Amino acid sequence: MELETCLTSDVSEYVSCNGSKRRKIDDNQANAKPSCVLHIRGLPGDVTESEVAALGQPFGSVANVILTRNKNQSLLEMSDLSSAQMMVDYYSKQPAFVRSNAVFIQYSNHSQLKLEADGQSLSMDSARCILHVIVDNMMYPITVEMLNQIFSVYGTVLRIVTFNKNNSFQALIQYSDTAGAHKGKLSLNGHNIFNGCCKLHIEYSKLRTLSVKYNNDKSRDFTNPNLPWDSSPASASEDKQFPHYDGLLSSGPVFPSRSLAESLAGCLSNQGVAAFPNASFLASSVPSSSGGSAVILVSNLNETRVTPDHLFTLFGVFGDVVRVKVLFNKKDKALVQFRDAAQAQLALNHLDYVKLWGKQMELSLSKYKSVQMPKEGTPDAHLTQDYTSSPWHRFRNSSTNGRSRSHLCSPTDTLHLANIPPSVTEDDLRTLFSQCGTVVDFKFFERLASAEKKMALIQMCSIEEAVGALVTLHNTDFGNSVRLCVSFSRSVINHGQSASS
Repeated sequence: MELETCLTSDVSEYVSCNGSKRRKIDDNQANAKPSCVLHIRGLPGDVTESEVAALGQPFGSVANVILTRNKNQSLLEMSDLSSAQMMVDYYSKQPAFVRSNAVFIQYSNHSQLKLEADGQSLSMDSARCILHVIVDNMMYPITVEMLNQIFSVYGTVLRIVTFNKNNSFQALIQYSDTAGAHKGKLSLNGHNIFNGCCKLHIEYSKLRTLSVKYNNDKSRDFTNPNLPWDSSPASASEDKQFPHYDGLLSSGPVFPSRSLAESLAGCLSNQGVAAFPNASFLASSVPSSSGGSAVILVSNLNETRVTPDHLFTLFGVFGDVVRVKVLFNKKDKALVQFRDAAQAQLALNHLDYVKLWGKQMELSLSKYKSVQMPKEGTPDAHLTQDYTSSPWHRFRNSSTNGRSRSHLCSPTDTLHLANIPPSVTEDDLRTLFSQCGTVVDFKFFERLASAEKKMALIQMCSIEEAVGALVTLHNTDFGNSVRLCVSFSRSVINHGQSASS
């Protein structure tokens, strides 16, 4: 069965940017027969299997995921029908998001996924039990015990071998069967062990088994606890492929007390399904303002366009930005310092992997506790700005602090506009925002008689265009000390009802 054929048979029409064909698809969904296989649309082009699987994991076991990135779609198979029904019912009432993209979930026409052609599986990974794990941005030490605790959530772990190669910590993890390895890869690939760091990149190893000679801090055979303890490097049949074996880092900062596996179990058992879709379930507890970093490292910026003021405006949606520094020798990177660590974590959760001017930002907590101001007259002085006394902080005013925070959401294609003078018309605002992309829809709020300023919703053609519009047009000066306030909105413009934020 061809994957493209599977997906084509599930969708008869493409959902356009303005959602004009949404009604027909909703009608089809209402008449669809429940199935363990779900069809998901509107995914990012570079979405991973684990991101898709994360949508279904709160509701039950995910049996399989198939991606077709050129169509921004996926098929997800749940292990039983009740889990699939629970998932569809939940997301029919609560919008689902993958990296700030609103995605649509419906039953597939297929009762199960059979990925075979000419008698052979289309997946070359199906018969493998060993995972090759690379830990990126490793700010805390990772131990064999920690890896076992994390990966054993998905199956029985037989053996683990750790090593260093190309200045990165890596591991080989052998499961007792292919099902455990598949679930582990599907669930953990691309996620962080700790908030903002220790990101897991997982592939299948070409090995069929691991040979472990010693149980020590670098390797472990859980099927043979009587192996000798030795400080020499562990031996595996993949040694020749990884000759630079240095073992686990011997020193480093003390890591948080909760591991990824504990956080995962806590979210599933304590938070419940209702809280789960908006939770970062693979991260440890959020650092307190006294212990965590208030500085975010932002990578992969559009260095030809971005300025400290742009980053102050965008990141200021989620907290009070104190300082911004665009790195002089690497202008596609910047440091953004918040008033406290909680605000930094909030911004990281909402803006990681969001696109700005054609570049997908990558965020992580910085090792620096603050951004230092350069000396006057240095060449990079203009790349570092202090906003401590700026009048444009969104949360500085106590009367608007609570209200502003209650409407916080990840970037969407719909923007909430406030502080609009009565003389400004819909055409004025459409013309203004068309400088940043295609305006799809617009609606003024019903104005209260006592209100001196107007509010509105405006929908851009994509989330990326909406982000660019907010960065460019927030604080637009209308004259007489009146400035436009632009925020992301969860609302969908409905011309049959009054707009609401």
